[in-house]
Amino acid sequence: MTAFLVGRTICGLGGSGMYTGVMMMLSFLTTPEERPAYLGLTGLTWGLGTVLGPIIGGAFALNVSWRWALYINLIFGAVAAPVYFLMIPELQTAKGSIISRWKKVDFLGTILIVGMLISCLMAINFGGILYPWDSGQIIALFVVAGVLAVVFGVQQALCIGTSTEYRSFPVQFLRNPQVLLIFAAEICAITLTFIPIYFLPLFFQLVQTDTALQSGIKCFPLVIFLVVTIVGNGMVTARYPWFQPWFLVGSIFGLTGAVLLYCTDETTSDARIYGYSVLIGFGAGCFVTLCFATAQTQVKIAEIPHAVAFMAFAQQGGAALTLAVSNSVFLNVAIRKISEILPDEPRSGIQRILSGLGSDILSSLSKTDRYRVSQAVAASLSNAYIVTIICGALAVILSLFIVRDRDWEKQARLAVGKVLGRPKETDREEELGIHK
Repeated sequence: MTAFLVGRTICGLGGSGMYTGVMMMLSFLTTPEERPAYLGLTGLTWGLGTVLGPIIGGAFALNVSWRWALYINLIFGAVAAPVYFLMIPELQTAKGSIISRWKKVDFLGTILIVGMLISCLMAINFGGILYPWDSGQIIALFVVAGVLAVVFGVQQALCIGTSTEYRSFPVQFLRNPQVLLIFAAEICAITLTFIPIYFLPLFFQLVQTDTALQSGIKCFPLVIFLVVTIVGNGMVTARYPWFQPWFLVGSIFGLTGAVLLYCTDETTSDARIYGYSVLIGFGAGCFVTLCFATAQTQVKIAEIPHAVAFMAFAQQGGAALTLAVSNSVFLNVAIRKISEILPDEPRSGIQRILSGLGSDILSSLSKTDRYRVSQAVAASLSNAYIVTIICGALAVILSLFIVRDRDWEKQARLAVGKVLGRPKETDREEELGIHK
């Protein structure tokens, strides 16, 4: 277990850095017109991984070894490595030695915000599962998270151990209402994206007793419509840069899909679930990556890297927080409901049922009790979509106030040497400091 925890931590650090780095490079290497299309393509690669991951991993687990679901990443990394070293241009955005640049990193702010998030997530995940909500452990975790949040705010505001330019949190954006609106919209979009991707497979496995491979295949409609919409949104927005309609239409579809998924139960047909997931996939795809491009139109050119990091924080931090809340709702409700059906079953046995490892317990139950347990699990999974309904409704409201700064496009063109028509590549490379 220790190896898994350490490995997942390293994977999380690497994946987060790669994702933010890709978004950063695309922002530097593209014009305002090109940017939405290229940012949308990141959704394609993510979607392919989401679609193929369960299939490849399930096939390895069933036929070879589950370890190959992890080894396969080394093969993909080795194939892609030459591209990283030979084809990606060098961006000289910072000067000085590596050591001098490391000294500019806001390590204190990073430690504070990571500690705050970990404490908060631990409290949410452990509450009602390992410890009662009113226990000293859970209260202490929430208190620690709150104290660290206050200390982090003071440290960032006063630039303690850092500088205005290099602090972890872009405090200047707190005075920019449009960026804050887009930040909140990104949290809503990523919630509409990840909660169905996480909980639909659980529904298929725990309620319909499908295998991991079968549940992955049944998520195809959601992921395919999500990816196609992300890519299509990028292509269309690159040609017609009207951002606000995408936010409004997407949030309406996402809210509709979330409400319908909330209404599902153990008798809901696969066809209906596919239809509901298509609605929420299309809705989330309309603006989950568009927030990156939109936020950049609301800041100064020099602040684009901060805007990208700000949106990445909304995306990754929002996903972690809302998934933790939804999972906590699901587990707490499910444990309570199943305990009422199986009063003699220990808590550890109920947790095994919810983790998919309690087939021996279920097989020993009567047909009536098995059906009641299935009902309880389905109802508990539906409660997890309450968070998506809240975020969908909030996104509808936010979309009414998001506007596009038309003056920014002119500034951006000038920043990359574009006055009339398309800039020469040499001009853009010289402006950005690209060395091939």
